[in-house]
Amino acid sequence: MKTNTNHSDCLHPATKTARAKCRAARKARATETATKIAALVASYYDNSADADEIIFGLGAIDSALIEGYYDNTKDVEEIIAAVRH
Repeated sequence: MKTNTNHSDCLHPATKTARAKCRAARKARATETATKIAALVASYYDNSADADEIIFGLGAIDSALIEGYYDNTKDVEEIIAAVRH
């Protein structure tokens, strides 16, 4: 999880404090996203959600995660395997 990145696209002031707050916020978002993905993967394995719910949830996080599902070039198992890493 890379959080120490370039701030050229950020709108905050170019100060040390603002950059530190930005990195902390990025880290928190990355952690939240990883938690959501882990919950969706777990719901696949414990059968608490159906495939469409899982794919929808992953797509809401990032459409690139489900690339290949709707054009039938990847199945649910391949997508789950890819997001587990």
